[in-house]
Amino acid sequence: MRYTNLKGFEKHLTASAPHQLCRVYLIQSADDFERKQALDAVLHYVLSPDGLATRFFGSDATVLNVMEALNSFSLFSPQSVVVVDDADKKLIEELDVHFKEPRSFGYLIIGSRHKVNVRFIEMHGVILGLTDEKPWEKEKRWTEQLHEKARAAGKRLAPDAALWMIERLERDAALLVSEMDKLLCYCAHKSTIDRTDVEQICSASRIHTLWQVADDLVWGKIFRADSLDMRDSSFFYGLLASLRQQLMIGLKMHDLTHRKISFSEWSSFFPKIWPKTLEKKAQIAQRYGVEYFRGGLDRLFDVELLAKNSAVPLDALFDFFRIWLISPRFSEPTPHSAPFMNPLNR
Repeated sequence: MRYTNLKGFEKHLTASAPHQLCRVYLIQSADDFERKQALDAVLHYVLSPDGLATRFFGSDATVLNVMEALNSFSLFSPQSVVVVDDADKKLIEELDVHFKEPRSFGYLIIGSRHKVNVRFIEMHGVILGLTDEKPWEKEKRWTEQLHEKARAAGKRLAPDAALWMIERLERDAALLVSEMDKLLCYCAHKSTIDRTDVEQICSASRIHTLWQVADDLVWGKIFRADSLDMRDSSFFYGLLASLRQQLMIGLKMHDLTHRKISFSEWSSFFPKIWPKTLEKKAQIAQRYGVEYFRGGLDRLFDVELLAKNSAVPLDALFDFFRIWLISPRFSEPTPHSAPFMNPLNR
C-alpha cells in the first residue's frame, strides 16, 4: 500500500491501530524533520506505553543486525520494534528481497531520503512517498498544517500570513513549526494572526532577504532601502545573482509564449513557483514586455562589470540599475512585446 500524502497516511494509522497495523513501514522524504515526524507517528501506534525501539542510522544498519534486532524480544514489549533512519537504497532493496512472504515478526520502520521501488513492502507493508511531491503541493500541505495548528489553539491564521511565513522561512518545515509556536505565544490575546504579526515575530534569513528584495524590485518595482546593506560586498553580489534569476524567469516566460507553449504546461518549466504566483507573474511579464527583462539583464551585466573594474561605490551602481528598472516606460506593453500574446487568454 502506498500513500503520497500525510493525511491519508495518518488516517491509515488511526484506523489500523492497534491490531491491524502493518509489519513494515517505509517513509520516503528528503526532509529530515518531516521524515522524523512520520517515523515518530508510526512509533506512537506500534510501541507499547513502556516499550523500547532498537534504532539504527544510515550505514550503521545491515541486513544482519536488523534481522537480529527483529528476532530479539524484550521483557518490556510483546513485539520487537526496529527503526532504521536514513537507510540507503541498497539496504532497503536487500531487506525487500529478504522478506519473500508476510511474517509475524516485529515491526520494521524504515526512513529514507530516496525513492526506492520495493515489491514486498509495496504488497505487504505501507509506504509514505513524499519524494515526488511538487513544490506547490508541499506549500499547500504546509499551509493547511499551519491553519490546523492555529485552529487547534483557538485562533484564525490569515491566508496571506501563512504564505508569507512559508516564503520568509525558505520552506523549512522545522522552522515553520518553531515559528508558529512563537506566533501562538505572541498572539495569545488575539483571535487572528495576520501578516503584521509574522513580520514582527518571525525570523527571516539572509537568503530570504536577497530573494525578497529581488522579487519585489523586478516584479513589483518596490524598493525597501532598509533591507539593504551595500557595505557588505557579498550582499551586493548575492543580490545581483537573485536579480538575474528573477529577470531570467521573465525572459523565459516570453520565450514560452513566443513558442506558443500552453500555459497549462508552464508549471513543468517553473517547478518551484506556486501556480497562483506563476499566473500573476505571467500577467506582469506580458505588461512589462520582453525588453524589460532583456534590457534588465544587460544593465545588470554592466553593473557587475563596473563593480569589478572601477572604484564606483556599490550603492551608486545599484541605484543606476534600480532607476533604469523602475522607469515608467515599462509600465505598459511596448511595441517590442506586441508579438507576445497573453498566454492566459489562449
